[in-house]
Amino acid sequence: MVGDPHVVPISINTLRRVPVNLIPSTLRIQPALQRDDEIKGWAALATLPYVPAGDYAVIPIVRKPMGGIAVSVSDDNLVVAHTSLVGAVHQMLVRLPVDVRSLVIRGDEDALFGLAGVVVQPMKILCDSCRVHSAVAGRAVMYPEATVFFLDAAADPGLTSFSIGCGQTSDMIVQPNGVADAITLEVRSADFVRQLSAHAAGFDRTVTLEPNVAKGIDIPTDARTGAVALRLTTGMCDVSEAPGRLTLTVE
Repeated sequence: MVGDPHVVPISINTLRRVPVNLIPSTLRIQPALQRDDEIKGWAALATLPYVPAGDYAVIPIVRKPMGGIAVSVSDDNLVVAHTSLVGAVHQMLVRLPVDVRSLVIRGDEDALFGLAGVVVQPMKILCDSCRVHSAVAGRAVMYPEATVFFLDAAADPGLTSFSIGCGQTSDMIVQPNGVADAITLEVRSADFVRQLSAHAAGFDRTVTLEPNVAKGIDIPTDARTGAVALRLTTGMCDVSEAPGRLTLTVE
């Protein structure tokens, strides 16, 4: 639609032309909530499949001040945004540098009673040339300094770090939570992985690692997108050694 010169957006109420880039912010998506009295702990309450890259406001509609909600890429315990339904409740801003397999609104058992609904409002949809990568992320996790979007299953993301095994290659998008010219990747090998190669646009570096010694790698972000498309490749383990993994954190 954006690239079709024959499409003319019109506001019916006032009969005026609407700039194409302003269309997303006029949309309000309110998915039906899945309510299950048997929910214990955190569970999926609503799912939006295949969400394009862009910025989204996720706005909780509070019925009672109890519980909390979070936003995940796919239904797992890794979140990209969260808020309490108690006290001053703020909308969550979810920034997606790439398309994602799904956005899942998750809540605890109290959120079943505290939440009347949720609105997802697109603020901006990224054009193809504005995206840092054309792939679709299946998982993502927000760390204190950056949010990492994983494009394959080679990396194993956790709540505070992620890991990659011997002889593996993994692609990911790292998006600083603020504005930053670079991200720092801290690498630690607790086992037998001796080498890591990092590749991004205009950046290539291979580091040799020592067991239990952390090493930092500064990687510049893309000035156009503010994020970095990163490919990490680990060295092979010796066949006589047990399989090892690298542990990585973003700073």
